[in-house]
Amino acid sequence: MEPNKKELKKEVATLYGTCIECKQPRRHYQWCQPCERKQCVENFKNWTSGDERIDKFLQDAQFCSTRPQTYLEWIPFDKLGNINVLNTNSGNKTSTVYSAIWKDGPRIMWDQRNEKYERAETKVTIVNKDGDDNDQINEILNELKIYVDCHTQDNALLIQFYGISKHPVSNDYFIVKQFHENTSSLSDYISHNFNNLNWEMKLHLLLYLAEDLKALHNAGYVHRYFKNPSSVQVLGDNFCVIETFLECKALSLSNKDEKDGWYPYKAPEILINQPYTKASDIFSFGMIMHAIGTGKIPPYIYPLHFSRCLTFDICSGLRPHIPNNIPKNFKNLVEICWNNEPILRPNIHEVHNVLLNLWSSIYHNKYPTTLNLICLEFLAADNNKDYSESKFQEIIPQKAESDNLEQIDIIRTIKRFVKFIKMDELTTKTPISSKISRYTYTLKEKTLLVVCKRLNNDKLVGNESIKAFIHKLNVQDKLGFRSRIMRILGICFDQSANEYLLVMQYADGGNLRQYLNNHLIRLTWNDKIKLAYQITEGIKYLHDEDILHQNLYPKNILIHKEEAKITLNIGKEDTEISYIDPKLLGDDSYEYDKKSDIYSLGVLMWEITSGHLPFIYIETENLLKMHLINDLREKPIPNTPNEYLDLYKSCWDSESNKRPSVSQVFDILGKILYSAQTKKNFEPTELINLIKNNHLTRIIEIDELSEVNNNVDRETILTATWKNTNCLNYANLGICLDENTNEYLLIIQYADGGNLRQYLKNHLGKLTWNNKIKLAHQITEGIRYLHDKDIIHQNLYYKNILIHKKEAKIKLDIIKNTAMNVSDEIISYVDPKLLGNTNEYRYRYSIYSLGVLLWELSGCYPETRSIMNCYPGTPNEYLNLYKSCWDSEPSKRPSISQVSSKLEEMNKNLGPELINLIIEQNLFKFIDKSELTDVQNFDAGHFGIISRAIWKKTNNNVVCKKLRNNESISNKPIEAFLHELKMYRRLDFCERIIRILGISLDESTKEYLFVMQYADSGNLREYLKNRVSTLTWEDKIKLSYQITDGIKFLQGENILHRDLHSGNIVIHQGEAKIIDLGIAKSIETQTNIHSNVFGSLPYIDPKRLDDPFYEYNEKSDIYSLGVLMWEISSCTPPFINDISESLLRIDLINGRRENPVPDTPEVYLKLYKLCWDINPDKRPTISEVYNKIVKLGRMKDIQYFQDIECDDDGNEYDIQDLQNIENIQVDNNAQLATKSNINDAGLQNIRDIQDDYNIQSTRLNINCATDHNDDCVLSDDNDK
Repeated sequence: MEPNKKELKKEVATLYGTCIECKQPRRHYQWCQPCERKQCVENFKNWTSGDERIDKFLQDAQFCSTRPQTYLEWIPFDKLGNINVLNTNSGNKTSTVYSAIWKDGPRIMWDQRNEKYERAETKVTIVNKDGDDNDQINEILNELKIYVDCHTQDNALLIQFYGISKHPVSNDYFIVKQFHENTSSLSDYISHNFNNLNWEMKLHLLLYLAEDLKALHNAGYVHRYFKNPSSVQVLGDNFCVIETFLECKALSLSNKDEKDGWYPYKAPEILINQPYTKASDIFSFGMIMHAIGTGKIPPYIYPLHFSRCLTFDICSGLRPHIPNNIPKNFKNLVEICWNNEPILRPNIHEVHNVLLNLWSSIYHNKYPTTLNLICLEFLAADNNKDYSESKFQEIIPQKAESDNLEQIDIIRTIKRFVKFIKMDELTTKTPISSKISRYTYTLKEKTLLVVCKRLNNDKLVGNESIKAFIHKLNVQDKLGFRSRIMRILGICFDQSANEYLLVMQYADGGNLRQYLNNHLIRLTWNDKIKLAYQITEGIKYLHDEDILHQNLYPKNILIHKEEAKITLNIGKEDTEISYIDPKLLGDDSYEYDKKSDIYSLGVLMWEITSGHLPFIYIETENLLKMHLINDLREKPIPNTPNEYLDLYKSCWDSESNKRPSVSQVFDILGKILYSAQTKKNFEPTELINLIKNNHLTRIIEIDELSEVNNNVDRETILTATWKNTNCLNYANLGICLDENTNEYLLIIQYADGGNLRQYLKNHLGKLTWNNKIKLAHQITEGIRYLHDKDIIHQNLYYKNILIHKKEAKIKLDIIKNTAMNVSDEIISYVDPKLLGNTNEYRYRYSIYSLGVLLWELSGCYPETRSIMNCYPGTPNEYLNLYKSCWDSEPSKRPSISQVSSKLEEMNKNLGPELINLIIEQNLFKFIDKSELTDVQNFDAGHFGIISRAIWKKTNNNVVCKKLRNNESISNKPIEAFLHELKMYRRLDFCERIIRILGISLDESTKEYLFVMQYADSGNLREYLKNRVSTLTWEDKIKLSYQITDGIKFLQGENILHRDLHSGNIVIHQGEAKIIDLGIAKSIETQTNIHSNVFGSLPYIDPKRLDDPFYEYNEKSDIYSLGVLMWEISSCTPPFINDISESLLRIDLINGRRENPVPDTPEVYLKLYKLCWDINPDKRPTISEVYNKIVKLGRMKDIQYFQDIECDDDGNEYDIQDLQNIENIQVDNNAQLATKSNINDAGLQNIRDIQDDYNIQSTRLNINCATDHNDDCVLSDDNDK
C-alpha cells in the first residue's frame, strides 16, 4: 500500500503543485487546506465582532471552509463606503437594504507567487434587519448557517454571502452579500418584462431557481415560498434566485400552523395544518412555473370579501387555468407539481432535469437532432403570446383565519370517503323540505333517486360543528356498507346557491314519523316489532364499533322498501327533548354513553306502537324536562305484547345501569319476532326467503357442495367440499336447502379434530399440561369475545367446542331451540342455579360451564369420573381456578377476563419446564441471565426485541433476541420460540447463517431469549450506508454471492426464510450472514404460528401482497433476493422516498420496481430483474442465481470466485444467454398510481437530450402506457 500512496502524492503534486509554506501537495490548485486553517487561527486574534456567538460562527465557518463561497468574514464597518439606501420593507419582516463599496473586497483570485488570495474593491449589498439585538443576531446566524449548509461538494447557491458587519453608532448587525445591478422581485419582473420574454428565457429563469431549491433540499431545508414573495429575485442577467433564507427551515422544524403568507402558493396539505415538506415546495414551485409561463401573478394583499369556498376548492383540486397555447411538456410538468397528494409530486431533482431537457431543446436547436420537435413546440408558443382569453380561475388569496382552516379538512375528509358529484349529473329536482330535495342522479347509463341535503357554510365555521361533521364521516367509513345504515353517496357544489349538497341514499317511505303517520292503520304487531328489530340492529352495528349515535329520534330513522335504516345525522339537526336520556337533562357533568342511546331506543319502540309523538300534551320543553327528570314516561298502548312492553320499559329505566345492552335488546326482539314466525309451518322456499330478506346468512345452492360424507354423525352432521371457496373465513358460512330430502343444511366451518371430547379421546396420553392449558386459554378467549359483545352462549358443553388444527373454537349452537333443553349429557355443564329457572341466564352462569370444561380438559377423557374428583398431577393453580369457576355462589366466581389472565400466567410459568426439556435433550446450551451484562436494546422488529450484551464467560459481545407475544405469532410465544430454535438447530453448522450460542430465560417476565453470535459490522443496510463511497463492484458481487449461498443452503434444507430484507442480513468479519428465522417455514411441515403478511414491504412478493392466501414458496424468497441485489448495487434502501405504504403496495402489485443504477454490470442487472419478475414462474431457481453469480465473478477475474464450484445440473441459462436477454422489464401495462400526460414524443425527445449531451443527473422516468390515451406513469430513476 505504501508505494501506492507515494504514487498518489506525486500525482496530486503534478496536478496542483506543492505548497511553498508546508511543502505538501495542495488539494486544490488555489488552496492548501492545512495552511489555510493555520492562517485562519492566527488571524482570529486580530478581530472580534463584539458578540461571542458571531465570533464562534465565523471562526468555525473559516476553519471548515473548503471553497471561497463559504469563507465568511468579519467586515469592519470602516471598510464600507458610499452607502446608499436601495429599498425598505424587503419581505415579510421590515429591513432596509443598502448598496456599499467594500474597500478591501472579497478574496477573488489566488496569487500563486505569494501563496495567498488577492482581493479587489467590490460593490456589495448590506441588509439591516429591524428588531432587538438578540433577534437580529439569531436571524443573521440562522440565514448564514443555511447558506453554508447549502454549499457542499455537489451544490451551490447563486447569491454569494461575504460575512457580517456592525454599525458603530446604532450597534445594528447586518449581512454583507453580493451586489447585482437591476435586481427586482419575481412579481415586479414579470409585470414589467413578460412581453419581452421568450420561452428560452422563461425556462432559463426556472432552471436556475430550481438549482437553488435543489441545493436547499439536498441540505435538508424547505424554502416555503408562500411566506415571502420577495424572497424570489430576478437578477439583471436573467437569473432567478433565492435572495433570502429568512423563512427557510429544516424539515424537522417546519411548522404545521401557517396562518399567513402568500396564500395562492400554499399546498393543499398546508391549508389543513399538515407539516410543511419538500413536496410542499414543489407545489409552490409549480405555481411559480405557472406565473412565469402565463404572466399571471395573484395579488399578495388579500381581498377580505373573497369567498370562503376557495379553500375547499383548492383542496378539491382547483388550480389556475393553463391556456392551450402553453407547450404541452411544460404544462404536464406544472400539473404534476400541483398534484393534490404530496407523495405523487416529483422531487426537485426530477423537476430540474426536465427543465434542463426542455431548455436544452431550445438552446441547442441549431443542431439537426430530434430535439427540434420540442423546440418547434416552444417556438410556436412564442408566436402566440395573447393570454387574455385564458379564463384564468383567479385564485385570489383569502385571509387564512383560524376559524375556517378546518373547513378544508372537512372537504378533504369527504373526498377520502365519498365521490364529488357534478351538479349537471343531478336532474329532476323535487323539494321535500327547505333544506332537502330529491334528485335523479344520472351516472353513465344508470339513474338513481337520491336525496340532497344543503350544508349551510356559515354553520360549518364553528369548531364543534366541524368536529361533529368530520366525526360522522369517519364513523360512516368505519361502518362500511351496513344494510341498516343510510350511506352518503357523495358531495356536490351548487354554484347558483354557493352551497355544498350532501348526496345520500333516497328513502321512499320518508322518516319513521312520516311512515307511521301514513301506514299505522295497516301495520300489524309483527310489522312494528320488525321495525324495532331493524332499528336495534342498526344501533348494534354502531355499538359493536364503539360508536355512539347521540341523536336517535324519528327523523334520523328512514324507511326504504319497508325496512328501517339509521342516518348518521351529518349536518346536525335539532333533536327532540323527549328522546334525550334524563340523566343528561338533570346532570351537566353526566357523559353520553351507550345506555343513553338505549334510552332513546326505548322511546322509539314506544312511538312505533302508538304512531304519534311522545308527550304531545305537555306544552313547554322546560315542563317536559322537569317531568322526565322525575321519571315521567309515556303510557303503554293497549294490546302491546308483554315481552315487548317490558323490554322498552327496561330501556328507559331511570337508572342507566339497569338498562339492557343493545345486544340484549336485539336478542330479545329477535326471539319475540322469530318465535312468532316459527309457530307457523313455513314452506322450504318461504323459510329460505325469510333468511335471505333479513340478511341473516348466505344462501348456498346444493349443487355447490360436493364429496358429501355422512359418516361423521349419522343423525345431524355431514362433511362436504364447498366448491366456491378455497379458504373458510367464517364460522357460519350459510344455509342450504336439500330439496330431495326437504331438509335444511346449516353450512359451518369444518373442524378436523372433531368436538372436544372426540379430540381428547383420540389424543389420550399425548397431551401435555402445556397443551391442555393452551386449549383452556383458547376456549376462554372465545367466551371472552362473546361477553365483550354482550352475548351469552347458554349452551357450553363439549359438543360445542370444536378443535381445528389443534386450536379450540366455540360453536354457536343456533340450531337449538331458544328455550334451554337440558338433556342428560348437558346437565353436568349447567349451573345448578339455572335448573329451576332457565330464563335468567347471566355471564357468571357461563363461567360455571367453563369450569366444568376446564376440569374435563385436565383428565382428557372423563366419561366415568365425577367432577368432584380431581385428576392426579393437576397443577394447584389450575385446580383452584376451575373450582372457583363452579363456586355455588355466582357472585364469587371470577370474571372471564380474570380466568383468561390466570391461564395466560400459567402458560408463562411453563418456561422453566421448557428450559429443562431443552437442557435434558442437549439441544442448546443454557445461559443464565446473570451471565449477560450491559444489556442495551438497539432494535425492535415485529417479532422480537433485539439487544446487545456482554457474555461474561467469553467477555465478548452477543446478541439477545426476546420474542414479542403479539398477534404476529398468534399469541403463542412458546411455540414460536421452539419453532425458531428448531430452525437454527437444523442450520447450526452453516457459515452463512448466524450461529445461536444458547438460550436463556428472563425469570422476571417469563420471556425466552436467544443468545446469538454478534455481527461486528451491523446489518446490511448499515454496512452499505457506511461504505457507499468505498464499495467496489467486486465487493458487491461477493456480498450477493454470500447471501445467495445462504438462501441456497436454506432451500437445500427445504426451509423458506419468508422475511428476507437488508435488516435480516448481517456482516461479520466481512462476510454476509442471514439472521432472524422467526417466521422461516419448513416446506415439509405445516405451521400456523405466524399470521398475516409481515415483513418489509418492498421485499415481499407482490403475489403475496395481492392475495394474503397465496402460498409462500421458494420463488417468493427469490423475489426478495432480487430486491436485495438491487439494494447492494445502489447502497440505498428500496423506495426510500415513498411515504405511503398503501400506495406502494398497489404500485408493487401493478409491476413497479426500482430503477437500475448507472454502471451496473449488465449480467447482474438482468439477473436481479429476472428474480423480481411479476410472474413467479419466470424467476430463476436459487441454484440458477448461484451459478450465474459465480460465473459473473469468474468473468470479472475476481480471485474470490476462482475456486468456487458451480452445480450446473438443470442449468437453463448461460452467462451469454443472460447477456442476450432483451427488454427484461415489468409489464408495461401495469397502471401505477401516479399519472402524467407527457406524450411519447416528449419522452423520446427527453431521452435524446440525454444521449446527445450526456446529461447525467436524476431523471424523471416516464413509462407510457400502451393504450395510446396519453396516460403516462412516473417513477424515480436515481442516477449517479
